[in-house]
Amino acid sequence: MKIHGEIPARIFSGEKISNFSRLDNLFSGCNPAKICLNVSMKLLIKLLVTAVALLITAYLVPGFEVASITAAIVAALVLGLVNMVIKPVMLLVTLPFNIMTLGLFTFVINALMLGLAAWVVPGFDILGILPALAGAVVLSLVSLVLSSLIKEV
Repeated sequence: MKIHGEIPARIFSGEKISNFSRLDNLFSGCNPAKICLNVSMKLLIKLLVTAVALLITAYLVPGFEVASITAAIVAALVLGLVNMVIKPVMLLVTLPFNIMTLGLFTFVINALMLGLAAWVVPGFDILGILPALAGAVVLSLVSLVLSSLIKEV
């Protein structure tokens, strides 16, 4: 019979009874403007990391061309939007091929997304399917390395 009395007492005492400590830490002692600033800062850093990764990939892969830093930033922004909207649909549609190739077909999807971004962004050009595939692999590896070097803000 004590159990029924303990739970409300714990709730009203302010004692944590859930495992949402990360969520509690995110919102404790912090106004919404600061939370938005943290999120926007992380997005900005991710955008810049992707732009630098595009520039490094353009340096390493022949046929993968980025004309300027501005083109790299715009390409990173467009690539982020394409990866957010179109890539999940493409992955769902090509799921049987992905299963048969043990996930390697994802590089083809990434190459297609890079090609779409290159088609939209002036100053960002991919001169064929092989540079797109090589660029997809190199961009994935360079982004992985750069992201691991950047500590969480």
